[in-house]
Amino acid sequence: MITKEEVHNALELIDKYKIQESNLIKELQDKSIRQKDTRSLVSIGLKTREINALASADIYTVGDLLSADRSQVILYRNMGRGGIRKINKALEDDGIVTAHFSLYGGHYRY
Repeated sequence: MITKEEVHNALELIDKYKIQESNLIKELQDKSIRQKDTRSLVSIGLKTREINALASADIYTVGDLLSADRSQVILYRNMGRGGIRKINKALEDDGIVTAHFSLYGGHYRY
């Protein structure tokens, strides 16, 4: 007989697998966009402050930005929550569907 705990553990495992697969799909989508998108950050409407903060981490194109670790961008020098919001909005306004950059280091937000 299967116990409630075993069912609960199985459901948790399935949920973790779904999240892992979702992250993998997004990563693959991001990788294909990154390989093709050589536009400058200005082209998606980012302002000087965000561009300079990203440049300090060697991010100069939209492809570079999409390949950046989403949980680490908030930790870049001179990058705050406002800058992260502007980046997420600029990507969204440009029609780029991707995982949002995290407002808190170490966590993804979809």
